[in-house]
Amino acid sequence: MIVAADKLRVFGGRLFAAAGCAAKEAMLVADALVEASLAGHDSHGVVRFPQYLEALDRGEIVANRHAELLFELPALAMFDGGFGFGQVVGREAVERGIAMARSSGAAVVGLGRSGHLGRIAEWAKLAADAGQVSLHFVNVPGGLRVAPYGAREPRFGTNPLAAGVPVPGAEPIILDLSTAAVPVGRVQVAKNRGEKLAPGLLLDRDGRPTQDPAAVFEGGSILPIAGHRGSGLSLVAEMLAGALTGGGASAPTRKFLYNNMLSIFIDTTNTVHAAKYAAEAKRFVDWVRASAPTDPEVPVALPGDRSRRVRAERARNGIPLDDVTARKLADAAKRFGLGAFP
Repeated sequence: MIVAADKLRVFGGRLFAAAGCAAKEAMLVADALVEASLAGHDSHGVVRFPQYLEALDRGEIVANRHAELLFELPALAMFDGGFGFGQVVGREAVERGIAMARSSGAAVVGLGRSGHLGRIAEWAKLAADAGQVSLHFVNVPGGLRVAPYGAREPRFGTNPLAAGVPVPGAEPIILDLSTAAVPVGRVQVAKNRGEKLAPGLLLDRDGRPTQDPAAVFEGGSILPIAGHRGSGLSLVAEMLAGALTGGGASAPTRKFLYNNMLSIFIDTTNTVHAAKYAAEAKRFVDWVRASAPTDPEVPVALPGDRSRRVRAERARNGIPLDDVTARKLADAAKRFGLGAFP
């Protein structure tokens, strides 16, 4: 099924409002998930509509919550999300970090106990659009899906990292990656579609390599990216996002999924070095782009390029939905009396 992005936005806003969200919150959530699908990140996109509704039903996400400031210093602040929607409490924490960095030059902001924060690249882009470099470390307590290097059982969540770097006069560099070999949302999408994943990504419950995405949800695990390197990055994300924010690192006693995030912001616009930075950033990016491609028909791409290309295509042609997600959205529309979907 292919559905226009604007139609999904309107539907999502109505759906989350019917589920108890205030109008502004409902649209923030719907917009963020549709934007993720537009960018080609289906694992963090519209497939999450029914998942968020289920989390609301279980009390694992709480509607109409705002980030609570726990303490603030000139360049450090910590927030508690109260398990509110990540699209709301995450935005509030990130916008506060941007404001602090604008004033002091740099800032660190922690957010504990947030609902799913969505595609972390969106927070990096928000900062980059404000002229700020940012780094974001996220963990997923209760989402034990990733085995440490050399282990056969999970101890980590998929623990994404994101970075945004503004390039004056050009598109920003937006890096967004999971420390897992494949995001769990993508595993879910493959399971929904009845597809196998590539070799070398998954283990079954007995620690044997498998390509079956269903194995991950039956006691199996995802491998870390790049072996011991990805395992180390995931451990660092647990310490920074989990332990330092107070939201908690992964543990078997945490039975549902939520996120913690530690974000670092560096302003590039209000120092004596701003002009030098702008010139050097643009020079370097242009030089990297100009490197000789291995395939003359395919130009060298930088982080963020693919998402912008896919977004333009899907904005024109619509967003593809797998059969399982489409059926769940139709069921949700019926449940809340919204008429037929789409």
